[in-house]
Amino acid sequence: LLVAGILLATGLGASELEAGTADRFARLALSCIDREYPNKPEQVLDGPSDVKAPRQFHPAFYGCYDWHSSVHGHWMLARLLRTNPALPSADEIRARMDAHFSNEAIEAETRYLEGSSARTFERPYGWAWTLRLVADLEGSEDPQERAWRSRLKPLENAIVGRFQDYLPKLTRPVRAGVHP
Repeated sequence: LLVAGILLATGLGASELEAGTADRFARLALSCIDREYPNKPEQVLDGPSDVKAPRQFHPAFYGCYDWHSSVHGHWMLARLLRTNPALPSADEIRARMDAHFSNEAIEAETRYLEGSSARTFERPYGWAWTLRLVADLEGSEDPQERAWRSRLKPLENAIVGRFQDYLPKLTRPVRAGVHP
C-alpha cells in the first residue's frame, strides 16, 4: 500500500493511472481493510477488560495489519474513487467505506484516542495519514464522500488537538528511523 500511496501522493496523479492499474490498487486496499488478522496492535492495556479484538478497539481502522496502514488504505480508496469515479470496484469501495465511516465507528475511534493511555497512539504517522484522508475528502463534490468527511470531523478534531499538545513540546526533530 505504501508504494501505491507514494504514487498517488507524489509524482503520478491518481487520475493519470491507467484504469486497470487504478483498480488493482483499489482491490489491494479492499483486500485488507476488513482483514482483522494478522494484526499488530499498538494499544496500551490498562487492565484485563482492555483485551479485545482489533475490530472492537478500532471499528473503522482495524484491517491492513496496523492502524496507520488501514487509514492509509482508506485514503487510497477515497483518492482513487474521487479521481477515477468509473472504477469497476467503485460500488464496493462506496459500500465498504460507508460501513467503516459510520458515525458509531468514528465515535469509537475518537473515544479511543481521547483515552489517557492512547495519548501517543500512532503519533505522528497515523495522525498524518488521517489528516491526509480528511483533506482529500474535503475536496470532494460527491455527496457520499462529503458525508464521510462530516463523520470524520470528531476524529480529525481529536488528532488536531493531540498535534497541538505535542508539537510545542518538540525541541528537536525525532529521527529514530521508524514511523514515530
